Amino acid sequence: MRILWLAAFLGIFPFLASGQSIPVSETIDQLSEGLLSDDEKDDLSRNLEFLAENPVSLNSSEINLLWEYGLISSYQLQSLERYRKSMKQILSVHELQTIPGFEASDVQRLLPFVLVQPKKQTIASIHSSLDYAYRRGEIQVSMRRVLNKQAAYSPDADSTLAYAGSQWGIAINGKVQLSRTLSIGFTAEKDPGESMQWNAKQRGFDFTGGYVLFQNKLKTQTLILGNFKAGFGQGLSFDNSYAAGFTIDRAYEIKKFNRGVRPYKGNDETNNLLGLAYSLKGSNWGTSWFVSLFPRDAKFSITDSTLYLEQLYTGGLHRTSNELNRRKNIDELTAGGNLFYRYRNFQIGINFAHRSYHQWVHQFQAESDWNHAELNPQKLMILGSDYQFNWKRFHFFGEFSADTQWRFNQIHGLMIQPVNRLHLAFLYRQYDPDFVGIASSALGQFSGNTNEYAWYGSIRLDLNAYWNLQAYFDWLKNPWLAYRVNAPSHYEQSALKLQFNPDFPLMAYLQVRHKKYPLNPSVSDTYLFPVSHEQTFIRLHASYYPNKTIRLQNRIEYTQVGESGNRPSKGLMIYQDFMWEMHPKLRIYGRMVWFDTDDFNSRLYALENDAFQVTASTMLYEEGSRTYALVQYSPYDWCKVSIKLAQTEYFYVESIGTGGEEIAGSKRYEWRMRLIIKL
Repeated sequence: MRILWLAAFLGIFPFLASGQSIPVSETIDQLSEGLLSDDEKDDLSRNLEFLAENPVSLNSSEINLLWEYGLISSYQLQSLERYRKSMKQILSVHELQTIPGFEASDVQRLLPFVLVQPKKQTIASIHSSLDYAYRRGEIQVSMRRVLNKQAAYSPDADSTLAYAGSQWGIAINGKVQLSRTLSIGFTAEKDPGESMQWNAKQRGFDFTGGYVLFQNKLKTQTLILGNFKAGFGQGLSFDNSYAAGFTIDRAYEIKKFNRGVRPYKGNDETNNLLGLAYSLKGSNWGTSWFVSLFPRDAKFSITDSTLYLEQLYTGGLHRTSNELNRRKNIDELTAGGNLFYRYRNFQIGINFAHRSYHQWVHQFQAESDWNHAELNPQKLMILGSDYQFNWKRFHFFGEFSADTQWRFNQIHGLMIQPVNRLHLAFLYRQYDPDFVGIASSALGQFSGNTNEYAWYGSIRLDLNAYWNLQAYFDWLKNPWLAYRVNAPSHYEQSALKLQFNPDFPLMAYLQVRHKKYPLNPSVSDTYLFPVSHEQTFIRLHASYYPNKTIRLQNRIEYTQVGESGNRPSKGLMIYQDFMWEMHPKLRIYGRMVWFDTDDFNSRLYALENDAFQVTASTMLYEEGSRTYALVQYSPYDWCKVSIKLAQTEYFYVESIGTGGEEIAGSKRYEWRMRLIIKL
């Protein structure tokens, strides 16, 4: 079986080349891989798809979107702005290759997302699109379910495990542009197992939300009423988006881009804000403010007539009786803002955030020693300041932040491009073990931005027109105890990627990633000193377009993990991907995966096209295979439907999953559908 899979892979591994722009799907795959949540992957994918349908003119003020979505670096953005200022306007997309910081591969990646129009025509086209926007809208309906019968849906299921609703997961998302400055959006969603109810805590669907957006009128940049997100600076003082880890594809672009306040359009019912947000902008200054009252899931207990908040839950699932009992038990009040001033190449900002709850509650002292800071929910306040400065080919940035006990966090970065083919980046971060944040998502190895003193360095070198090399190294010290680490310790992570891209339709790369970290011994005595563990990933990947309508994609990935000096747990994954555009209105995706891991520790992840979300990350372990087929059909310009069928088979098991998710047998079947109607 393994030999057949390997032969199939090697038999079609591509070694040909021709020329065209990098497809949008390839760009989405590369940029999405560094994100930690499917919600953010979905958001980025939708933004890039929209950008491909509505390319940005290089002579317009919207080129910031190229940086925001990770298509160009901050240095490339600065070079492009300087070039436009000196040359008045750009006449051709290929003119980018003459701008410092841009290579032929950068132009290939940008071709689907940019165009060139004279300035006067650009202004006219913007007004034309805004006039058309009076009647623009979109409704999206997504459905999913596991086709097998799961234990929680059985009539004789235990009352504590039984799910209240059906196996169907349903999400409805809509948005309408009512005028040049006014738009609205709404979301209604239920996960599999959740019920449709109408009571004080629920209005039909398990999660309902929406927003009214007023923007670009006079000095008002944004006014939002409803669900929104907010983030300032480098995300150290306040940023309620998901923290992105270090990724080799953007190892040199370590500066975080935050847009202040923006409407929330996703289906995550816990990681957003609800209330009022406002931002305005002057010629060299700007400010954003928000206030939110958001119901949260929580568990309480009463001791000696004192009400204690034991835990806040962020999973957003309400299927069992226990999950329903803790639904929306506490109102969380959050307020904050940002004020920045820009003078030439220097910008400084002040950030503020405060959080409290609708009743006086206390949180238990954490039972574990590693999380020993006691949280008083009535005194959550953060004050910080961020900065950025450009000087020639140097870009400095950073942020300071302090909590109510004047414990400080800080992050400082430097990005350099000494010559066009070389990118360097350095980052220093110091996150106090006792720091109590509200919503921090600055760059780091762990969530929460606590207990990290670290140095990071990265390099990207374009060896020639065909080859480029990217690498990074992160050295981290934990000055206090950490999860499953009962002593101060240090952590190392490094990665290297060698990519060959002579000219599309071929792209191939070899990627190696290595981690060294401590963990407590796997014995009952938790006071033994932690031992060193190592984890290594090796990936060989290739994408090949034999013509404009077919893409073949192949990958071999190997991992090993375990205690240093002992026999490691190993895992291997091989997959073959294809995409066939049979007709401009019909596209078919397919994948065959074989995987074999010694145990859960050597599990592997595969990013795949999806109908429910644009991309999804699938976890694979044990030994088995996974196949799926995805059909995307657009019968009309205003209608698009995607249907996906997937099967995962485990070769040597009698059941899959545990608890309420358990399935009898060795095969799991999934069905997903997404319908998009444009108004």
